[in-house]
Amino acid sequence: MVEGFEYKGPMRVRDTLVSLIGDRNRADMKIMDLGCGTGLVGEVLYAVGFTQLDGLDPSQGMLDVARSKGVYGSLFCEYVALDNKKLDIPDNTYDALTICGSVGTNMVPPEGMYEMQRLVKPGGYVINVVRRETVLESPGFKDKLEPMMQQMEADGKWRLVSRVDFPDYLVDKPGVVFTHQVC
Repeated sequence: MVEGFEYKGPMRVRDTLVSLIGDRNRADMKIMDLGCGTGLVGEVLYAVGFTQLDGLDPSQGMLDVARSKGVYGSLFCEYVALDNKKLDIPDNTYDALTICGSVGTNMVPPEGMYEMQRLVKPGGYVINVVRRETVLESPGFKDKLEPMMQQMEADGKWRLVSRVDFPDYLVDKPGVVFTHQVC
């Protein structure tokens, strides 16, 4: 079904992560695919040598499909930022965290940024691929998501590496790739 929508988000995640790490050994990097769903991002990352992948999604059915692809180590069935509850994952566990298409209404709220930052080691990256309309138009996001990320930078939690708009996130829907480096 996703192929019919020409979904380019997972490839943007892959290309961004590959460009960030340079000559580092991909197999040595521990990565969290947050909002992994059926494992589309995990598949494209695994195909280019990222083999230490964990996934998290609130849907056990989606996780079952992701597990069947054989690219994930641990899979967690949890919501992010639900009632400000911390995930049962230690601080500074991952070298990178990716989230693709899972920030939005009835998904991960802006407050989820704090939890994402917490899971990543200092010097590691958070790559967030989201529909541009979520950032600019969605209630609860349009006046909150970017200001919250900017406040986290002002607070020394992370620094913005790049904010890249691209036209082909999903058919004719543009997207944004936010890349932050954890401090």
